[in-house]
Amino acid sequence: MPDGSADLKALLAVVEMIAKTVQENKLFNKLLIIKSTVPPGTTRKVKEIVQKIIASTAIVDAPNTANASSAILVEVASNPEFLKQGNAVYDFNHPDKIVVGATSERAFQVLRKIYQGLIKSYIPYLEMELETAEMTKYANNAFLATKISFINEIANICALTGADVKLVAKAIGMDYRIGPKFLNAGIGYGGSCFPKDVLALVNAARQEGYQAKLLQEVHALNERQKRLLVPQIIAKLQEVQGTTITLWGTSFKPKTNDLRSAPALVLIEELLQRGGKEVNLRLYDPISLPDVKKIFATNAAFNSHITYCSSVEESVEGSNLIVLVTEWDEFRNVSFAELGKLMKNKIIFDGRNIYDPEAVREEGFAYYGVGRK
Repeated sequence: MPDGSADLKALLAVVEMIAKTVQENKLFNKLLIIKSTVPPGTTRKVKEIVQKIIASTAIVDAPNTANASSAILVEVASNPEFLKQGNAVYDFNHPDKIVVGATSERAFQVLRKIYQGLIKSYIPYLEMELETAEMTKYANNAFLATKISFINEIANICALTGADVKLVAKAIGMDYRIGPKFLNAGIGYGGSCFPKDVLALVNAARQEGYQAKLLQEVHALNERQKRLLVPQIIAKLQEVQGTTITLWGTSFKPKTNDLRSAPALVLIEELLQRGGKEVNLRLYDPISLPDVKKIFATNAAFNSHITYCSSVEESVEGSNLIVLVTEWDEFRNVSFAELGKLMKNKIIFDGRNIYDPEAVREEGFAYYGVGRK
């Protein structure tokens, strides 16, 4: 939602459908499991909606039990998923934790039976209250987003002080209390989870009268980071009197065509707005370009300055500089010596710090990373 709150309309609509189906088909003694990432208190609200809808079911319709009223009870549990986009099947079969929230022992027993094949001594299985399970998912994503914004802040300071964030991140990642994951500096995170969940948690706190200022800044810094390279790119373009920019990668991360909150979309708009009418973009992404076309199809002013390319080689033809936005494997093993022959100027802005600066410079390219020397 515009204010950062979670949009629960679709979830609640499905819940009502399920409750009516339970009522109409007398599907008693069932457990409804909420997998969606929802604000604390949502699963309890779902439980109230379900119970209200099935409350009109006559007790005589219930199975013949000693306590007929308990037979028509449909319980609700929270079982948030921790799956990475593009890796969902593997993550489901190899979880680092299983989190379940419920309000009764019967519900916990059903959940244990569901996961009995996955529960192993090295996979923590955690049982808790509904709100705690819901908060666990938000806290998980908010912490990872905070870690990314932290290292990006360090990268920005490194750029001003002459330090190299790649080595800083490697060193601090060796501290077992910190760990190396999510310490890759760059031009910000995107996707459907981190931006949405950080803002939803901020909003949930606001509803309770609390200002989650740290998380507000995590989000604000990430939005600034998406625009970090724009003035540098424009300045370099003016320096070489060029007009053409190659942009590698448009999806928010590799192995998906998801463009939600993708830094590339921000870069495209900023470069075309701030670069002037003479700037042209040559875009290449292994799978997401058809979706990018749909986004800019109605913007004639932008679309006329965008060329959609079908290969890395085509994307650099006549280009003045390259901007690496999404770290697809295809971009990791390119031959800069060969690509340089197709370009007007050999310049690269590495928005994900995936290249060795010296190795790229040895091929005659001017290299600019995020917090790199």
